Amino acid sequence: YMATHDPLTGVLNRSEFEKKLYKALTKLKQHELPSTMLYLDLERFKLINDTSGHIAGDTLLRQISDQLKSAINDQGILARLGGDEFAVLLRGINGNEAFVIAYRIIEAVKEFRFLWEERIFTVGVSIGMKELSVDDNSLTQIFTRADAACYIAKEKGRNRIHIYSDEDSDVQHHQSQMEWITVINNALDNDQFVL
Repeated sequence: YMATHDPLTGVLNRSEFEKKLYKALTKLKQHELPSTMLYLDLERFKLINDTSGHIAGDTLLRQISDQLKSAINDQGILARLGGDEFAVLLRGINGNEAFVIAYRIIEAVKEFRFLWEERIFTVGVSIGMKELSVDDNSLTQIFTRADAACYIAKEKGRNRIHIYSDEDSDVQHHQSQMEWITVINNALDNDQFVL
């Protein structure tokens, strides 16, 4: 149990989630069974952690995990990727049905109130949605695309769902920026900047 679950929240850990995601991708390629990944990033978690301490942050993560499980309602597999990032695997679910579940998650988190030392906090969540495709070459590619969609959801105002698409100009722009980070870091490491 400890090898497959996050010790703080009791949901699956990243390693076990990756195994389940790999199986879902394999099933898609063999039997065309659809699946969707949701990449969740909590909003305002850092504020609570910084102002009220790590014990408050840990308590919030445990409580929000329960809210997420309730919103998913046995339709998906929930995992904590690390920090305030979670993922959901919706096996046998794609398109509109996956969007409905993602919307339920957003509403559940919006309604949640975290009480700590007589203070009430609200949190939000941004969700990147990536439908698995036979063209997906690796788990890294799926995670990167779901994360990029989540980033766009945050950029467009938070508490939103953004669906990944290869043709999405916002995602392409984000990926281009990420590639430039690598180019600049390489140039710095190799002393390639000149006045």
